[in-house]
Amino acid sequence: MKLGVDLTAIVLGDALGSLPQELIAYGAERILVAADPILKEYRTELYAEVVAGAVI
Repeated sequence: MKLGVDLTAIVLGDALGSLPQELIAYGAERILVAADPILKEYRTELYAEVVAGAVI
């Protein structure tokens, strides 16, 4: 179903491989990627800081 809006995805982690390209295949027009070894393990405060920095 098309909603007529742009879809942006944000991907965080380490060793993301082809995940960003796969999101394009699922319809995302824009992918924001934060790839760093420090993001390998999920930590709420760190992830929130990265996401906030990406959307502001």
